[in-house]
Amino acid sequence: MKQKVDIFYSNIGGKIKLLAKIIAALGVVASVLGGGITGIGGFFMIVTAGDSWNSDAQIAAGFGTIGLSFVYLIGGILASWIWSWFMYGFGELIQKTCQIAEQGENRNHGQFN
Repeated sequence: MKQKVDIFYSNIGGKIKLLAKIIAALGVVASVLGGGITGIGGFFMIVTAGDSWNSDAQIAAGFGTIGLSFVYLIGGILASWIWSWFMYGFGELIQKTCQIAEQGENRNHGQFN
């Protein structure tokens, strides 16, 4: 049982760094899809407004939706990217701490002073 636990928790810093990259990539993809779908919806609101009594309101809502799509796009990409910095940095911190601990064990032959 100990062997399986070691596999899961060995090189945890590297795994956190990999997870940071994956989450950043998924966040960028989700932001592009969400912003694109919202922008397309706003475009269709404008195109289908026609000459009805509320066409001006529908056109204004369409432009607002397109503007919101840019907020989703840019904000989502930035948020995913910045959040990944913190996760990656945490993984780097754990990885460097483990390296320092291993160097200390090698220098002291497994005994800390």
